[in-house]
Amino acid sequence: MLSQKVNLTQKKMKQFNQVLLLIFLLFINVQFVFSQIEATLPEPTGTHKIGSTSFYWIDSTRLDTITNVAFSFLNTSELDTILSKQLNAYRQMAVRIWYPADVNGSHQKAFYLPYLTAQKERPEFYEARLRNYQNVNTHTYQNAPIKKGVFPVILFSTGRGTNMAYYTTLAEEFASLGYVFVGISSAHATHIGLKDAFIPALSRWRPPFSIYDPSFERADAFFEEANEIVSKDMIFVLKKLEELNQGDSFFNRKFKMNQIGFMGHSLGGMAGARACKQSKKCKAFFSIEAVASKDVRASGLEVPSGLLVSELSISQDNNNYRPLYMEITKARTADFHLFTVLKGGHNSFSDLPIIASQQFNYEIDALEGIAIGRKVCVGFFDKFLLGKKVKLDQLADGFDLVSYRRY
Repeated sequence: MLSQKVNLTQKKMKQFNQVLLLIFLLFINVQFVFSQIEATLPEPTGTHKIGSTSFYWIDSTRLDTITNVAFSFLNTSELDTILSKQLNAYRQMAVRIWYPADVNGSHQKAFYLPYLTAQKERPEFYEARLRNYQNVNTHTYQNAPIKKGVFPVILFSTGRGTNMAYYTTLAEEFASLGYVFVGISSAHATHIGLKDAFIPALSRWRPPFSIYDPSFERADAFFEEANEIVSKDMIFVLKKLEELNQGDSFFNRKFKMNQIGFMGHSLGGMAGARACKQSKKCKAFFSIEAVASKDVRASGLEVPSGLLVSELSISQDNNNYRPLYMEITKARTADFHLFTVLKGGHNSFSDLPIIASQQFNYEIDALEGIAIGRKVCVGFFDKFLLGKKVKLDQLADGFDLVSYRRY
């Protein structure tokens, strides 16, 4: 009788997990209206061909105490769920690196989502995502060898609830112009595919609108846990890059470790500012659509920094958030550069307005938003990492919706 009860309980749990899985699949397909996407990303403007490769890194010095649902690749006979902390007790992240590459006819174009290959082992779970993304065409070649030379590095952290793939147009632009672009998808902050599981973004890190007001006090408190974890992820990835630079991989001696810029979008921008503050390796910092955390706003940054933000975000809900964004300039010891964009939105400078236009439908044309993001971000780092004679006020030339101010 007891064994019958146990078997019945196990059966019910399996049924529950299957229902949970179907709900999750429905959620991601409703949240992102991606059905049968056919899109070619905008051509990068640089002369270099582009390669990319992916890593799955675990920081064994930091326990991951957050409980989140995860969907396993390990059991192919049934749809199963596990807890993310059962998958691994330590911090984990998916990292994708874009770089100038030597490409020949044997190299294949990269998937838009690099972990789609692993997901083929679970077609019953990932059929929808494979179908949705397989026709998004990149300009990147998977695992092509890096070109001869040594290259400056951009360390980029994504926005909450996204994935590094959604910034491919920005990454390809940097790589085509001679940078190594390192994109970080942090567990719980983003949707990430690992070697043996998929972990969605943590629902409790999704901010309710009620926390926002010009004082930002409730928002500071709400974001602190995620901000601290993701900023430490960036510091960890920086250490791993140093290991790659000194190791046996084809990245050996390819990174200019004295020319590293930190960068991020939204939560990634908040975390990036703190990581830059804590790392002597950070020579310049640029943020997209992010308010710095309270500690960074109070102390400022010691390196050149900048912000690309839409007027929609500055005046959200008829409030004036400009003083909040500018608070970081009060204690700064280096110049701060502000680029504001009319008619743009929180995700205008990512791929999302192209691949999910129904959801991310801003007044600004999707391609113009991407072009603005590329030109401003690259121009900033060309000036402050590479020492090029870039006139930042001229980066807005040709874009009537962009204004610039130096602080």
